[in-house]
Amino acid sequence: MLPAPTATSISMMLGCLGLWALLPAAVQGCWDSDEPGWESIWMALVLLGLVLLLLLLLSSIILALLQRNACRVQGGPEPEPEPEADPDSGRDWSAELPELPELCFSQVIREGGHAVVWAGQLRGKLVAIKAFPLRAVAQFQAERALYELPGLQHDHIVRFIAASRGSPGPLPCGPLLVLELHPKGSLCHYLTQHTSDWGRSLRMALSLAQGLAFLHEERWQDGQYKPGIAHRDLSSQNVLIRDDGSCVIGDLGLALVLPGLAQPPTWAPTQPRGPAAIMEVSTLDKRKAQDGGKDADEVVATVRQHLSRLGHC
Repeated sequence: MLPAPTATSISMMLGCLGLWALLPAAVQGCWDSDEPGWESIWMALVLLGLVLLLLLLLSSIILALLQRNACRVQGGPEPEPEPEADPDSGRDWSAELPELPELCFSQVIREGGHAVVWAGQLRGKLVAIKAFPLRAVAQFQAERALYELPGLQHDHIVRFIAASRGSPGPLPCGPLLVLELHPKGSLCHYLTQHTSDWGRSLRMALSLAQGLAFLHEERWQDGQYKPGIAHRDLSSQNVLIRDDGSCVIGDLGLALVLPGLAQPPTWAPTQPRGPAAIMEVSTLDKRKAQDGGKDADEVVATVRQHLSRLGHC
């Protein structure tokens, strides 16, 4: 057990701290006189002062942390850091994207893993705005490249309007895809809110199959080459309903351009019939057949979902 500190040792400690000179002369005299009781009283006061000092320091740290968190909550989410420029591209993603002052954001339609789809207006017309965060610039560039392929315009493929940059409100400026808006929403939403007869159901199924067949088709038209495209993410969430009740295919974020012809064909083969038409699938590239088969399975599942709902009406 350590011996109790004496008055001399405590006075030396106070002297080191610079507090001994601040004490009144009467107190210093009483301390040096070794009068009983003074030593224990001053020892308690010193310990109490140290405890109060530690509590004050701890409370200051806690208060600073609370103020920092409060400022972070009031200020909203911290802006994402600007992504580094791709050394292979040699240019900034936003350098070639114009701003559209006439573009207005209205409300969120759908939130996905890489983008948020808004309903908005451009020059007085309703549009869908697919807003990408800065971390998803690569996904934006890939999807934009698909929409800008020559010859991709089709009645049953969502129409691409423009690529731009901007943001709703105070959010960081990011890349945007401006697309045609279909107010009736997705096929999934439509099936949960409406019923249809066999005629309307067949119209939906036929238009969906026509859109998918166009995506898969590889063609030369008017000097422009359109490669075959596998959607790879076809579902009732990514199929939209037009005003006339037909379907359009959207969301090409995971679509893949299939390898094919590099030059226009010099001769037009006759269209096979019967078993020969089925045999043609074996001439496709292995990846092309796999991706196309996946899209076909998804179409069957989507149509089956619609027909099952129709059977319960």
